[in-house]
Amino acid sequence: MKKVSVFPNRYMDSVTLMGVAFQLADMDGVNGAECGMGTAQNVALLKEEGYEVAESVSKNDLLLAIDAESEERLDQVYQAGVELLSGNGGNKQKKVYRDVNELPEGKFDVLQISLPGQYAIKEAKKAIDKGMDVFMFTADVSLEEERELKEYARDHGCLMMGPDAGVGLLGGVAMAAGSIVRFGPVGVIGASGSGSQEVACLIEAMGSGVTCVLGTGGRDLKKTVGGVSMKADMKRLDQDEDTKLICLVSMLADREIMEEVLCEADQLHKPVVAVFLGADEALYSGHRATGTYNLQEAAKACVRLVTGKEPVIGWTDEQADALAKKLADRFTGEKKYFRGLYTGGTFAEEALMTFRAQAPENPQAERNAYPAGYGRPGFYRRSASYGFRSDPAAESLPAGAGRPAGGADCHGYYSGTRRCSRSRFLLSAADAAAGGRDLCLRCVRRRGRSSEQGGDSPETGSSGRNRGGQQLRKRAPVRENLPGIGGLSYGR
Repeated sequence: MKKVSVFPNRYMDSVTLMGVAFQLADMDGVNGAECGMGTAQNVALLKEEGYEVAESVSKNDLLLAIDAESEERLDQVYQAGVELLSGNGGNKQKKVYRDVNELPEGKFDVLQISLPGQYAIKEAKKAIDKGMDVFMFTADVSLEEERELKEYARDHGCLMMGPDAGVGLLGGVAMAAGSIVRFGPVGVIGASGSGSQEVACLIEAMGSGVTCVLGTGGRDLKKTVGGVSMKADMKRLDQDEDTKLICLVSMLADREIMEEVLCEADQLHKPVVAVFLGADEALYSGHRATGTYNLQEAAKACVRLVTGKEPVIGWTDEQADALAKKLADRFTGEKKYFRGLYTGGTFAEEALMTFRAQAPENPQAERNAYPAGYGRPGFYRRSASYGFRSDPAAESLPAGAGRPAGGADCHGYYSGTRRCSRSRFLLSAADAAAGGRDLCLRCVRRRGRSSEQGGDSPETGSSGRNRGGQQLRKRAPVRENLPGIGGLSYGR
């Protein structure tokens, strides 16, 4: 039994709402639960899942959707949801601040913001005026507003992480979907949340650690924004005593801005490792930074430079070849589609680049060489917050094109609202079918990686969403008065 309850003119941030949905979905007798604002996208997603949503719902309304086994159970779960929403999503923190101006002077060093864009910028500037660094989860900010805000923070000597920042780590405290990584000599600055976190986790896996992970937001290296945060963050870490090496992480962005960033890196006193996925040798040529071409190579370069030893991680080439052959032998010659599920757009992009490099003779490896209606192979982005956007390529695929009947795969059948126990995301029936018998990569996830939904915001900057995320690694207790970047301390 499915029902959508509407709470008119009620706003809560996407992180809190997703936490409520997870708690309700884990209850006995519940087939699925979603909690989010009444945006057009979220309403469409609920309708796709078979929920009836009133036409009068607006983006200012909060929606609680429950799929329970009986009407009695539905009422019980609804009451539990109301209680969670009334109690700030189950947050046990006793004090709740409604405005930045309510914060006690000098008690906090960092403000994390997950608000609609029209309010987020105003609150961010209040925090910057107080001398606080800002981590902004919010994505619905225009590129022009983003640049102005970042310049405002830079001119006031504050960090501006975001808008659209997915992960962060300061003073041992993980923010948003970030993981806690061992303290060490490497400072990571990233315009790719999943990429930055992967590099940090790999550095830890090879025996070293990081001072921080500073997320700039996925649009920082776009022409309009100009890399303001990455440039400012480099100067901040160049003055930090604990940071011995700086690592820059990004997907391929505006060429001119990447050149500017590398020129800024040439002026630093500390060594720099850079990984701009998709870059060529010409980009790095003539610069001091050690240029790398994938995330693991970047992490290995960082550890090599700070330890003076060659790090070892992952499979050898022989082991990888043996595993690939073993997997390939399972499939007949009729199989011709490779589909993967990745916990971040950067990982999908890295896989595609590897595919192009390893199989250049395959016409599908060319970025624009696909049959009409197919798009790039297997690169679909998840929806911005609580559920899944329907597979944008699935509707354009010809009937029966590599699609197993009934959505069955080697892990069994997934209904439209059954949660994957490892990735904790929803699997739609179309996704289950698309990820079926050709090659199942149900949850491609390396140790320590957190899941990051969505990816970069549209260049227009008006996505109308607030980023939702989750932390997959168990979070260590927050410690008071930890030494932070540039002499600050990051408490609770």
